[in-house]
Amino acid sequence: YGIIPYPVNLKRVAELIGTTDTSSRKTVIKHCSKRAALIDDLADSDNAPQFMEIVEELLDGKATHERYGFMYWYALESFITLLGQRLDNTYWKRIPAGEMDFFFQKFNLFNAALPLPMSIPKPNDMPIVFVLPASEITNDFKAMVVNMMLKRESNYENIQLLEVVEWIESAKRYKQDLVLFYY
Repeated sequence: YGIIPYPVNLKRVAELIGTTDTSSRKTVIKHCSKRAALIDDLADSDNAPQFMEIVEELLDGKATHERYGFMYWYALESFITLLGQRLDNTYWKRIPAGEMDFFFQKFNLFNAALPLPMSIPKPNDMPIVFVLPASEITNDFKAMVVNMMLKRESNYENIQLLEVVEWIESAKRYKQDLVLFYY
């Protein structure tokens, strides 16, 4: 498993949920269709909804397939890739699940805490989603990560922590939230 970082304005992502704007809907559907076959392959039964059905539900402001929460989160990732950008994750491509406590404890991130206008079913396994709101991306936060590097306060290599600093800087530069998908 690895971490995939995205700086994005989550308010803009939330505005897509339940949107009635025809142009926005068409853009989202076209963008999400590129991943549809891949996500459909992750479903564990013939009764599973199709990924594009999940995308349309989100665009309609609905989430009716409780058992397939992971599909909603992958759809949200597609919305995020439409509005944001994927950052380099060279040093975070292979991270054992047991080592993810680092993000919970040191960065005080919350699992699946996206500010959405409705409730989305939780994924039963993956992806795990961490959010660092733009309002919390401060110089103090960056200094905390740099200090961890200097004091060797984590099991991570300095190059990994430096990459986290780059993510923080990218999000801060554009006043965006930082969303990390782990799968």
